[in-house]
Amino acid sequence: MPKKYFFLLFLNIHFITYGQENYPVPSKNSNSLFYIQHSNNFNTYVYDVNLKNSKLNTKKPIKEYRILYTKNAEIKPLTPTQKRLAYGMVLLNADDNSFKFRLAASSKLVFNLEKKNNRYKIFVNHNTTKIYLDRMFLNINGTGLSTEIKSVILYGKDYNTNKKIEIKVEDF
Repeated sequence: MPKKYFFLLFLNIHFITYGQENYPVPSKNSNSLFYIQHSNNFNTYVYDVNLKNSKLNTKKPIKEYRILYTKNAEIKPLTPTQKRLAYGMVLLNADDNSFKFRLAASSKLVFNLEKKNNRYKIFVNHNTTKIYLDRMFLNINGTGLSTEIKSVILYGKDYNTNKKIEIKVEDF
């Protein structure tokens, strides 16, 4: 009996902490890298590799845009404010095969763009874990310029084992 109660308690805590029920999933294509959703609404911020004639645009390797699910899934570019203060990708370092970025909102998480098996992927390092990123979920308080990120959940696959993984980050 105690195992049953422990399992139910684990499920309850797991889904309260990590669950994002009924959130839409953006369509993937061969250029898809990852996407970000947050707790204030269903709108989604999408990041694709920026290819032209199958070649990487090295001046702007990532395209950012948003899907406004609250407005019939309308696709729009990031606003200048979103790009500069929140969801825009800031290029930190670039060489022939390696690109490092961060989100405009935080310098604590570095995004690495690499080509593996003829496909571009994003990976991040958190503590000792390296993860290919599929999506992020931001638990936030407030709106507009007074928004505070309480925690971030990274979803993806372990870089070495390719097993599904999710990591909750408190210090973002």
